[in-house]
Amino acid sequence: SAGDSAILVARYIGSIIKILVSEGESVKRGQTLLTMESMKMENEIKAEKDGVVTSIKVTPGQNVMQEDDLLMMA
Repeated sequence: SAGDSAILVARYIGSIIKILVSEGESVKRGQTLLTMESMKMENEIKAEKDGVVTSIKVTPGQNVMQEDDLLMMA
């Protein structure tokens, strides 16, 4: 987190399945932002706070490593 910005990072290795938000969209805490597959399980990645999506760093089908940036919020 830098100032009011927050970077959502992958907590585990996996593959992005769906992105459910777009840049500039307002989101609420607990809202599902994207889904990813890890160890053959589908996981919903949720907003940790209310905010606005400022940048999406991944695309569907992309493989990510632990700690890779997924998206930024303000």
